[in-house]
Amino acid sequence: MGVVVYAVLAGVFSYFLHGEQIRSVIPWLFLLLVIPITHLCGRLSAVLGATVATLIFAFFLFPPFGSPAVQDTTDRIILASFQLGALVVAYLCSPNLSIRKPAKSRM
Repeated sequence: MGVVVYAVLAGVFSYFLHGEQIRSVIPWLFLLLVIPITHLCGRLSAVLGATVATLIFAFFLFPPFGSPAVQDTTDRIILASFQLGALVVAYLCSPNLSIRKPAKSRM
């Protein structure tokens, strides 16, 4: 379910904003999706969805369009940092991750 949400939204944003200056901000906005997708669908779904969104952005958002090779170095860094950020956020927002210790175990 989370992968489908990512794919549809990435496709819509890529279609409408591929020629705009704001296209470099789009992957960073998609980091906000990682948190609810992680909580609702799980960490694996959020990471796979972010990976699919990265591929869609590479093909349809950044030039040359229709090719996985991104022309501009800045755009490549944006995509790589989005993927890395999605991994970190998905891990830190995982509902199974427990970093709190009960008070009794600290004594």
